Amino acid sequence: MPKFNHHASKKGHAGRISAALESVSSGLARGARRLGTDVWRLSAGTRRFGVAGDSIDHPVAERSDTRSEDADDAPSWQEMAIHEVLGHAVALGPLVKRREYLQFKGLPRGLRLGWAQMNETDDRAFSLGVFRDDGRFSQLALADDRGRVFIGAEPTMDTHDLEPCLIFGKEGTVRIPRAPRMTRPDAREEQGLTGLMRALRIDGHVDDKSVDAMQGGIVGRDDAGQMMWLASWLKRGNRYTLEQLRADLPSSMRHDLEYRDAVAIAFFAAYLLPRMQDLLIGFGSGNIFRRLNREAPIGAIRRSVRDTFQAGANGMRTSGLEEYFADLMREAGALEPISGLEAVHGAEPLHLYTSTYSGGYFLTWDSSLEFSPALSALKIEGNLNRFADVSALLERNARTGALPIEDTVTRAEAAQIDFALLQDPALIAFRSDTASVIDPLHDDGKAAVLQMMRTAREAASSIAAQHGDPTGAETSASDSPWVYRQTMATLLCNMRLPYRFDVEFRSNLDRRNAAIAFTTAGMSMMPTSRYDIDTHSWQRVNDEERARMSAWYNLRVGLMMAAISFGAGEGIDEVSLHIDSIGLEEAVAKQDSAIAALMGRAFAAFDRMRNPDAGIGSSKADPKDGDIHGDPSKTSAAIDDAPRGQHGHGVASESAQDANDAQGSRGANRPGDVERPGDVERSGHAG
Repeated sequence: MPKFNHHASKKGHAGRISAALESVSSGLARGARRLGTDVWRLSAGTRRFGVAGDSIDHPVAERSDTRSEDADDAPSWQEMAIHEVLGHAVALGPLVKRREYLQFKGLPRGLRLGWAQMNETDDRAFSLGVFRDDGRFSQLALADDRGRVFIGAEPTMDTHDLEPCLIFGKEGTVRIPRAPRMTRPDAREEQGLTGLMRALRIDGHVDDKSVDAMQGGIVGRDDAGQMMWLASWLKRGNRYTLEQLRADLPSSMRHDLEYRDAVAIAFFAAYLLPRMQDLLIGFGSGNIFRRLNREAPIGAIRRSVRDTFQAGANGMRTSGLEEYFADLMREAGALEPISGLEAVHGAEPLHLYTSTYSGGYFLTWDSSLEFSPALSALKIEGNLNRFADVSALLERNARTGALPIEDTVTRAEAAQIDFALLQDPALIAFRSDTASVIDPLHDDGKAAVLQMMRTAREAASSIAAQHGDPTGAETSASDSPWVYRQTMATLLCNMRLPYRFDVEFRSNLDRRNAAIAFTTAGMSMMPTSRYDIDTHSWQRVNDEERARMSAWYNLRVGLMMAAISFGAGEGIDEVSLHIDSIGLEEAVAKQDSAIAALMGRAFAAFDRMRNPDAGIGSSKADPKDGDIHGDPSKTSAAIDDAPRGQHGHGVASESAQDANDAQGSRGANRPGDVERPGDVERSGHAG
């Protein structure tokens, strides 16, 4: 990570502006009292981000209890920063292309944000900054033609060694209906030639046919110098759509934008103004996954929920999915103190990993837990997976053009999707890149199971072709016991379910039968509330309903395993299933301390199957909150923030790595339909 030093004596014009901007940001975040506080500069001479223009008119006396009486009439540090920025304003010629945005509120009177295409840049870059009433312009940042924004005051600044504060990163291509995501909702209502041309611009006629579009993410540099995911974009025919923005912007500032408008609006709305108010928070699940990837689990959950409430309290947009995440965590008890799971000397006992096979979350602990905190940990783990499954379905909708997506989903819709996936977990049991649309609310459950059988046949053929039977027997894929066992083991490990499970299987191809025994979730893991579609309200789920829900869920899981068994071997005619419980209900119902103690030991043994070194003991000197917990050499694999793909419009290597880290933070621990980085191998049990 770059090292930042304070070099006040070396400031040029650009340096003074960067210092002024940083002063405002630091003052809002930490109550700075004078210009020059926390002026960070790169040791190599490059400059880090700062933001300008305090948009909140607070009396200076409210932030300072140490000012002398002689300074009562002195200008505030906000005024000094603004004066420093505007002191280098330049007059723009009449032929200079420019755009001023009147929709951004909260700026001092007479100032407007916008962009200007300076003559010195030759269309390779454009300036982002502040316009005054007299038409003069002060540059705050420079955006190039490769999706990068750099802080600086000179239109001709050399950006070779500078770190960008904002990056448009490319993620791939999708095929989606043009309406409503690629067109303005009010395009057809506009009058005259402008409205007609806007409606006809892309394909020459107005319809809702599917089109190919590029999609990507917008990442920005936070106070710690790390890149974080902020929003997303779509591009079709050199026109951009901005999605998943925290700022509540009108349609005209989100749809049908040219490149300069898209970059400028994203910079001001998603990065500059939020940092001015210490509200740099990624949208929706992106912010939640970033915290889960970088922080200890309980603290990450609580801070994610706090971010959601803070964003809503400040008039920012919140995703229905992140609102439902708060409901799930409240239901699991993660928002209240949990005895045995709280941090001790800054270190939490729980560690969160994801499976390289299924992509599902699982929690581990270093030392043995009592029954009650272990049960709480399992509830939290299950609800995290339920949230991640809903997120995966919404991302799939975004790729296939279906609705809702996270930008539009409501809390009630997220709840309905969650319950539909609990009733039919086969819908997204395996990662798939297919373009078919999944409608969990109206699915009959048959197609998903048949697809699992096809997946099993394809997996068996692939394993037979790549490895073959090690015994050298001249058999087909469906007749080889070795291929059958390998296929079953692989698919059972890859099967994504919200609740952890343990499974054993036996097969006898000569007798054409197989047997499966698995242990999965009971009534105590089932939801305690649900959204009722008929009454449009939240209803409590009683114990009888939870028991029926548990029985239905376990039977569906058994049916999924049976479908895999039949699909992996065409010679299998009979599959026997045995469903068992790990004893949670018995311990809860009887309140038996002996059973609880026995279950505590079972949990510890269950956890040690994945990591034999876990539970031996821990020290107060172990890594604290925010670090990678545990010895990476003793886990199956280390957490990896490797990129999902190439990002940016030809972004330089160091910038691309920053963008990739941020993209990985958004989805690294998310069990999605696309392979995600940041996985740690799970062994010892399936799921």
